[in-house]
Amino acid sequence: MITNKLTYLKELKGENPLVDQAIKFIESTNLNELTEGKHEINKQMFAVKSSYETKSENIALSEAHRKYIDLQIILEGEEVIFGGDIDDYKETTSYDDKKDVAFYKGEASWKIICKKDTFAIFYPYDIHQPGVTLETAKKITKVVFKIHVI
Repeated sequence: MITNKLTYLKELKGENPLVDQAIKFIESTNLNELTEGKHEINKQMFAVKSSYETKSENIALSEAHRKYIDLQIILEGEEVIFGGDIDDYKETTSYDDKKDVAFYKGEASWKIICKKDTFAIFYPYDIHQPGVTLETAKKITKVVFKIHVI
């Protein structure tokens, strides 16, 4: 898991060629002007813009993916994301190959607070529980880039 202010995303260039492509797209696109929904970028990457209300920790689901790395960018609002290593969690809903997701239960080993203009990257071994309320439920708008694992 990697997280920081959006202005530091460019520092990751050179780590992964597909992440480099996502960064190039982000630098050349006004993400606020994207419509909600799925946006194909190329055969190995797409982005999904969505808005939702944050919820309590006991309602939000912990998830992980196998085919895609998540690059999540907060455009508006704030949320808490809990998570940890996949080996420390128990799978509660079997992996769905079509949706590239499995759900888990376990005790988080980390917590990040994501506010406007921050990003977080989650790899297949990173359980993440997004959408958790920080203080009071708030609407959040984010773009999640789904980057194929090389």
